[in-house]
Amino acid sequence: MQLSTEQMQQMKRNLVHSQARQWTARVDAALLPAQRGEPLARLGALQQLVSEGLAPNETLAARDVQQAAQWLQMGLEAGAPWRDTRAAALLNAAAALGALWFVDGRLLPGARQLPLQPTLPVTMAQLLAQEQGLRFKQAAMRERQLRAGLHLAWQRALAQELGDATLLELARTAFAPHAEPRDDAPEPEFEDEALPLSPDAQAFLSHEQRLAQMAGLEGSPVARLCLAGDLLLGLGRCVRLATTLPPDSREPLLKEAIHAAAGFQR
Repeated sequence: MQLSTEQMQQMKRNLVHSQARQWTARVDAALLPAQRGEPLARLGALQQLVSEGLAPNETLAARDVQQAAQWLQMGLEAGAPWRDTRAAALLNAAAALGALWFVDGRLLPGARQLPLQPTLPVTMAQLLAQEQGLRFKQAAMRERQLRAGLHLAWQRALAQELGDATLLELARTAFAPHAEPRDDAPEPEFEDEALPLSPDAQAFLSHEQRLAQMAGLEGSPVARLCLAGDLLLGLGRCVRLATTLPPDSREPLLKEAIHAAAGFQR
């Protein structure tokens, strides 16, 4: 039986409503009756539920869920409206794509990014106040495409001990144009070694540099590993994790976490 467009849309709406009821029921079950009307308590319960769904080796995802929850708390304190499903979607997006997925130029073109406001709580309040479905679907699709395409560039970067040339190759691969190649596409007018980085790539690298500075990692071998890992996995993910690792074993632990998150075999 062939369904009409209207019937398909109604089925999607029913699915969304069903998922909303499921999230609400799970949060209610995790809280005492007196806490169920408190957005901050509901956010804490959602964070716990999303974190419990992660595998033990998903340290990057767990750190990003924690970071996203802290930022969403800022949004609530700035007056954002509360909805279980919207917060759950944002926490799950953080686990899959990183806490800063909505400004990650690898995943979203500038027109679809949500600009960071002068104060982070304002941005978080906007995230909680608007639908993220289309934006997240586009980012998730792009992430799946990137993962396979970046594998070889990542391997070459490691083999060359994260040298400048291989890091640039990784950056260019991560920010390659999304369009399908065409037989009639014009040849570039520059040598491969001089390929310019796109504005999105330059913005990403600038963000990474600031994050490394704030974490006290700038200029260290770990900072180069963080940059390579974040080009592979998402803006700021490895920098945030690195700050939680013991300094004397930070580099090997971070490398293991990157391989686990990327699903690559050593």
